[in-house]
Amino acid sequence: MLKNKKNITQIQNDGQELKKIKEELEIQTWAMKKTNEAIKLLYKELEQKNEKLKELNKLKSEFVSIVSHEFRTPLSCIKESINITLDGTLGDLNQEQKEFLIAAKENIDRLSRLINDVLDYQKVEAGKMEYFIAEHDLNMVVKDACRIIQPLADKKGLTLNFQANEHGCRMKLDKDKIIQVLLNLINNAIKFTERGNVDIVVKDEQDNFHILVKDTGIGIAKEDIPRLFESFEQVGKGKKTGGTGLGLAISKKIIEAHNGKIWVESEQGQGTTFHFTLPKKHNRGKYDLR
Repeated sequence: MLKNKKNITQIQNDGQELKKIKEELEIQTWAMKKTNEAIKLLYKELEQKNEKLKELNKLKSEFVSIVSHEFRTPLSCIKESINITLDGTLGDLNQEQKEFLIAAKENIDRLSRLINDVLDYQKVEAGKMEYFIAEHDLNMVVKDACRIIQPLADKKGLTLNFQANEHGCRMKLDKDKIIQVLLNLINNAIKFTERGNVDIVVKDEQDNFHILVKDTGIGIAKEDIPRLFESFEQVGKGKKTGGTGLGLAISKKIIEAHNGKIWVESEQGQGTTFHFTLPKKHNRGKYDLR
């Protein structure tokens, strides 16, 4: 009898314990339901905000593109007017007048480059950059870039050394776009080098051609290197470049469109070396390579 009484008491206790567990589960289930509802609401709000951000980015891009295009025409007219005046068509100029006009022309050229950078970046971001692929000798492409930028090196008293690949290197690429990358890298090297030289080397590797642009300049701080190829970034605290901070970002996109890679090695006070590779075998890349 006593044993049965104990069993009944145990069953009652177990029943009360099960009831408590059931109540706790119901509370937890309710809490989870409310949490899920809150998460769904947050996701919905995030989606709405993302859509608004996309729309704002689209409007910003359109605005920048329109403004940049609108700037081009008056700038071209101003530049042409200065050129006509400088060449003496409208009459003789004294030395002081020539110097003022040359300074104005240089600033217009700089502004034109900034506008072109912005427009190129807009095209890259929108996936509308056109690539015209044809077979070229990479040595000659690099040589053309060096010839274009040689006066800038001469102006600073720097030696520009080009070391071609002795075996030749014919490959398919967009010549103008690769020259654009080279001019950006060499221009940066010249800009941040006060004395010494800038070396441009073409190496033949197993599956790629490897191009190096090496300078004896001020170098780049270790903490700045990861941000170097980001858009609108100008690393370094001591030197104002007057650029958009888009040149390297655009260069990276161009090299990646060719299925290549671009990177940098640098140490403050020890110079900088930019590297990029181009595959010998042409493949359709991330963008439409025409």
